Amino acid sequence: MSEAVAQASSSLRVEPYVADSGTMGIDVAAPLGAPPAARALCEVCFQLAAAHSLSVFDPQLARVVTEGERELILEHFERTSAFDGGALPPATSAPARRLSASGKLWLVVIVGGAALFVLMRALSCSLS
Repeated sequence: MSEAVAQASSSLRVEPYVADSGTMGIDVAAPLGAPPAARALCEVCFQLAAAHSLSVFDPQLARVVTEGERELILEHFERTSAFDGGALPPATSAPARRLSASGKLWLVVIVGGAALFVLMRALSCSLS
């Protein structure tokens, strides 16, 4: 393990990851605003991937990345950190929740009711 990762280890997040599809992996993240920790973590991830024939997936880029894209990954990390100001939690690769079928139905009913209400008000005003 590199010395930079060892020094930043208290601020790094490492958790198991299992997708809905059954894909398994390890979710690792450095805190926003800590480019040296992110650089060291990126280096270690690519070393582990090469040693164990694994892939590295960047959730912010939403795709599998290669070691040749390290600077792009770090540039994106630094850009995100600049906008964050420390207010956001570390990025996660957890999938976004989707609206259920009943939730979609309620959304259609509410939006349709609101549209009908606006239409009726407009018609009543034009008839007056």
